Amino acid sequence: MEGIGAPYPLEVTPEINDLGRFAVEHNKKELIFRTLLEFKKVYSAQKQLVNGTNYYLTLEAANEGRITFMRPRCVECKGGGGGRVHVLCELEAADGGDNYIYEATVLEKAGEKVKELLEFKLVGAA
Repeated sequence: MEGIGAPYPLEVTPEINDLGRFAVEHNKKELIFRTLLEFKKVYSAQKQLVNGTNYYLTLEAANEGRITFMRPRCVECKGGGGGRVHVLCELEAADGGDNYIYEATVLEKAGEKVKELLEFKLVGAA
């Protein structure tokens, strides 16, 4: 069967763009320090049949104009004992709204509708 073991190119279809959206959204959920991205489009895609299907995507996403990160803030416990508790709070800082190219690898598990983001990395400016 074509593609077993070696990636081969795919046409960019609405389904492939959905995988690109999944990669951008899943990347936002996984990171503690992250730039908020908005999916734009998939430039190219490859498919590799393994124990499931790997999709290798080159996509464009726009920086939404801010960086969000989580940072611990210490507050005193009210239960006595004078202990301290770390509380996570979300902070935002202004940043540019530029478009960037990313490479993502999404695994779709065999026989399931479960997708997993394996890799998401910045390639450069669009």
